[in-house]
Amino acid sequence: MTKEETALRAKLCMRRWRAKNLERSRKQLRQYYLKHKSKIDTRRRELNIINKDKITRQNKVHGLKRYYNMTIEQFEQMKISQDNRCAACGSIFENSFDTHVDHNHETKKVRQLLCAHCNLALGMLGENYDRIINLANYIRKWEAVK
Repeated sequence: MTKEETALRAKLCMRRWRAKNLERSRKQLRQYYLKHKSKIDTRRRELNIINKDKITRQNKVHGLKRYYNMTIEQFEQMKISQDNRCAACGSIFENSFDTHVDHNHETKKVRQLLCAHCNLALGMLGENYDRIINLANYIRKWEAVK
């Protein structure tokens, strides 16, 4: 048996033991973590810094699938079809944090991509058409006062 086969066999054996002894395994892991907390947390922070781009992309992929049932390819295609611009104000998306998937909260249907500012404004206004128009009229009224 090769070294890799032995390692794989040991891994499978450990996995079976954990499945049979779930509570005991969790208790041991918790005790180990509490004993070595600072060392483990430091290593996690280091790995998060090293793998920042990978983690960011994984989180984006997972979030798109979970919340909008959308793949990263569909998201990128939407950005291309919108010319990498916000559907509401037309500003250029600087990065993926800037780009928000707008959707109907009742039907969950995806509409278009918005910048962070427009997405926040739309949410704060409760997607209420009358409130949005009244706010626009208010701004227009005070613009004339300058």
